[in-house]
Amino acid sequence: MNAGDLLETALSLGARVTLLLALTGLALFALRRATASTRHLVAVAGLAGALALPLMSGALPGLQLPVLPAKHLSMKAELASPQAAPLPAPPPAFAALEPLARPHFFERARRTLQLAVVAWAAGAWALMAALLTLRLGAGMLRFSRIAQAAAPDTEAMAEVARCSAVLRLRRLVRLVRSEQVSVPMTAGAFEPVVVLPGAARAWTPERRRLVLLHELAHVKRLDWLSLLVSEVAAAVWWFHPLAWVALRSARLEAEKAADDLVLSAGEKPSVYARHLVEIARSLRTPLAAVAAMPMARSSDLEGRLRALLDQRSRTPASASGRVLCAGLAGAALALAVVRPIVAAEPDVQLASKASADSPNSEGDPSAVKSRFAGMANKLASIAHEIAGEDDWYSRGMQLHRKGNYRQAIEAFGKAIEEGRREQAASYNIACGYARLGDSDRAFEWLEKALESGFELEKYLGHDDDLDSLRGDARFKELRARLGVGRSEAARFDAMMERQPRSADPWSSIGKDLLRVGEYHRAARAFQEAARRSSKPASSIYNTACALARKGDNRAALDSLEQALESGFDDPGLMARDDDLGSLHGEPRFAELQQMAEQLTMPKVGFVGIWSRAGAADAWREAAQRYEAFGRRHRSSGRAQYALGLARLQLDEFDAASRAFSRALELGYRRGSALYNLACVEARRGDKNEAFRYLDEAIEAGFDAAAQIRSDDDLDNLRGDPRYAQAIRKADAKAHEKIGL
Repeated sequence: MNAGDLLETALSLGARVTLLLALTGLALFALRRATASTRHLVAVAGLAGALALPLMSGALPGLQLPVLPAKHLSMKAELASPQAAPLPAPPPAFAALEPLARPHFFERARRTLQLAVVAWAAGAWALMAALLTLRLGAGMLRFSRIAQAAAPDTEAMAEVARCSAVLRLRRLVRLVRSEQVSVPMTAGAFEPVVVLPGAARAWTPERRRLVLLHELAHVKRLDWLSLLVSEVAAAVWWFHPLAWVALRSARLEAEKAADDLVLSAGEKPSVYARHLVEIARSLRTPLAAVAAMPMARSSDLEGRLRALLDQRSRTPASASGRVLCAGLAGAALALAVVRPIVAAEPDVQLASKASADSPNSEGDPSAVKSRFAGMANKLASIAHEIAGEDDWYSRGMQLHRKGNYRQAIEAFGKAIEEGRREQAASYNIACGYARLGDSDRAFEWLEKALESGFELEKYLGHDDDLDSLRGDARFKELRARLGVGRSEAARFDAMMERQPRSADPWSSIGKDLLRVGEYHRAARAFQEAARRSSKPASSIYNTACALARKGDNRAALDSLEQALESGFDDPGLMARDDDLGSLHGEPRFAELQQMAEQLTMPKVGFVGIWSRAGAADAWREAAQRYEAFGRRHRSSGRAQYALGLARLQLDEFDAASRAFSRALELGYRRGSALYNLACVEARRGDKNEAFRYLDEAIEAGFDAAAQIRSDDDLDNLRGDPRYAQAIRKADAKAHEKIGL
């Protein structure tokens, strides 16, 4: 990647982050009367999106969005640079020609200056980002040392337990006291620590209770983790004022949200505000405060006091706030994956003709399209001029699109001499010679493109520049050598011989086979995927789709019922899936649709109900549905399993244990049912039974070590050596399954 490419990438990324942070600011403005929890969630979501956007842009496949006209494939669909100067007619060989539009000296000088600017900007950004990150790391280290050196505050542990019960906080929190801090602080996500100042010995019981409620509210809300993400995002985008605005909002709203939880616990706002002011008077700002949640900051105090005395809602994040967060996440994903590409040029040419020939083209869609294409070209020219893309490769693209193939070949040759896009330039030279009818040179340059690493197989099948070569035996030999057109059926047959152990390749080839109409092989591929998957419901559902496409409706309905029993949970997809179109009129399909709706899980969490009371009501309603279905279908393991999940969510441990045990008797998802029985026993406090079930679950194939690590239901087991042993065993089982 050259300096121009780097500059264009940086400008594009900066523009996308600006748009995302601007959307965050607009959302915060729209929610200015919403709860602090909602505003905090939105601010953190925007900063997290800004932090993740560069990573997603590099890791996710691009979604091509046509925006500019062009005549050829995406390899030739480069954004147009400003119009090149008229070129003299070239001799046959491009290597000896003079430069087309600009002396070589000035071209090299421009690139050198451009590279210097990019290097300076990158260095300045990296230096400041590193300094801010080091400052954050130093603060974390300082807090860690303070916490390690501090003495446990055993006197207040009983109060911690009472406050945790009031806040319904189940996580263990370490409480210490240190002379090195002047205000209470909290840090840590997985092993949270609350540090009280030495002066806490003289506090009244009332102040100690209020302070502990506030700090434990931060622990409950995972505010330290959100602070860390926000600080890192601000360090990465340190030059962007909107990032610092969002960070300040995230910090302030986190404090207000913790204050709201304190008041929701029944404390009086006026009393709490008085204690907050008195604590703030003793504030010093140590380095550790950078990486922790200090209870009081002088810069935030006025806003917090005003919020405390305001008669506003103090509920957790509202549905509107969560919808906005989901919207910001979607915006970040869209900004990361969208890649502007050129659209097909023939449509634009037709649009231009319609605009010229029609006496009234103002409302003609083709005329509108033509005008937008012209605007897009102008914007692209400006963008590429800024990025320094006025080079030989861009000129070659312009000339090739105009049909000036010899001059385009010359320009691409100059690009290769300068080390710019050798792979693509070689391929485009081959296309130029093919257009000129010089097949020998076209094949010579196709081989050069292949040797340079160009993915030739992506273009041989459908690039119209190569149409003149398709009747040549050398072209057929090249296609065969690269495997172009190799059928999905042949790939499936090869997989049947290899027998991959993972479900993923089987699922992938199944989708390809379904797409090309190989329904029998697709069904077999999905069956192989289901056989290898610990969660086979989706693969079994896809088997039903393939069988329905094949016309075997009875087998398709059997597979669909099996998918539902295995846990497939999307009745909406069943109703609208074209692959199941032949089943939609079947009476049995209507019964299965009703079954899917009765067994579906409540939408609680990221895209559904968020309030605690609403979630409990949803699980209670779901439990009633599952019980009713189980009474009618006594052999349904899924109904019993779903009932166990609902009862566990409602803290009805005896009922949950009975339901999971019944699912085991019916042979339903043995590993997962045993794991959930372990969760039930852990919640009850019976560690021995919990570890027995957990060990049986792993032996039965439950290998989700990550879930074991993070599941709140297993919190009571974390200090036991058997817990780490179970995680290692699950990891080993997972590695064994995939052949590591």
